[in-house]
Amino acid sequence: MQVLNVSGNASAIQQQINDQLADANTIHELKTLVKQDPVDIEKLRSIAREQGLASNKVRKKVWPKLLGVNPHASNAAKYRAQAVKGHNDSSTVTVDVERSAWLAGRVENEGSASQGI
Repeated sequence: MQVLNVSGNASAIQQQINDQLADANTIHELKTLVKQDPVDIEKLRSIAREQGLASNKVRKKVWPKLLGVNPHASNAAKYRAQAVKGHNDSSTVTVDVERSAWLAGRVENEGSASQGI
């Protein structure tokens, strides 16, 4: 979870709170979806595209479902082969990674700006 930066103005602080609540809601929804049997893959794809996957812990649970692989299967070589081959969700992976990098940069820039750097 992201640490709240309280050195900004009230609207920036409110936006940070709203972002954290949205991430918490996304995480809850994703955790609920991956526990379903069968998993609603279209819903997972939609959330990944529109909201991102919110945390590395959630990504580790969601991506195997999206890719249709079982990372706990006894045949590790088969899993690795499935993990490296192309998949129709690869564009979603790219967007998720770019979004995460952009958010990390935004948070870093906000922290530098608030410190007068």
